[in-house]
Amino acid sequence: MEHGLRPEEVESALFAENTTFDVSDSSGRPIAFGSTGTGRCIAVVFDVLNPADPLVIRPITAYDVPEPKE
Repeated sequence: MEHGLRPEEVESALFAENTTFDVSDSSGRPIAFGSTGTGRCIAVVFDVLNPADPLVIRPITAYDVPEPKE
């Protein structure tokens, strides 16, 4: 993951109320766009290891992205 991103920032971005999800053009993996508790806007590319309860997600990479425009 990008230098300076802490695991708790990635987790908060994945589960934030305003997070949006898509599929990465380059890898075909799921990608989330969300905000961290520290106010950063990041993208998180991840794998879903277990979609059932408990949900298990493995982040592959995360990086800063521009703040979305309304």
